[in-house]
Parts: sequence; C-alpha cells; structure tokens
Amino acid sequence: MSRKVPLAVGFANFSGEDFASLASEDLAAISPLFETTIVATTQQIPRVDVIFIYARFAASGALEQSSQTVGVRQIAHEARSRVLISASAIPEDIAQNSHEIPRTCDRQSDFHA
Repeated sequence: MSRKVPLAVGFANFSGEDFASLASEDLAAISPLFETTIVATTQQIPRVDVIFIYARFAASGALEQSSQTVGVRQIAHEARSRVLISASAIPEDIAQNSHEIPRTCDRQSDFHA
C-alpha cells in the first residue's frame, strides 16, 4: 500500500466550463496522492497546502473572471498555500510582462498519463 502525502491539496476552477475537463482530469490523477482533497465551489479559495488553479489571466496578471483585482499571490495568501500551480495555460505575453505571475514551466502534455 502506498502512503499518501500528509498535506491538503485543493482545486479551484475560476473559469467554469472553460477548464472543467482539465480540472476533472487533474483531480482524478492527483487527489489520490494526498491525504486530504478539497474542491472549491465557484469563486471560493480553499485553505490548503497545495492549490491547483484554473483561470484565464488579464494582461496585468490578475484573474479575468474576478470581480476584484485578484492575482495568484493573493490566492496563495488566502489559501495559506505553500505551493500554487496554475494548471491552465498562461499566454506567453502575459507571463513575460506580469510581475504578478511567478513562472516555472509550460504544461506541455498530460503529466499524469
């Protein structure tokens, strides 16, 4: 029997149907690895150690769907998360021009295949 990571993982889809399929695939593949999984309801930010977000970003780096100017740093703070993964693609021009979005790598393929 494999041991689960003793942390809470969360999934927050701020784009509704745009990323619903991707979020569902990630949830199925990633949640079994963690001790606790929380799936956020619309516009909710769960308090978790690791959070996967699905969103479209404005040129400023803020979430397009937000009624307020909310970016990844605010989401990580609100979630009290140590790790935030933007699981949806961030257009290159927005990622390069925004100081709001820390960048690591592009999602090239299904990492959980």
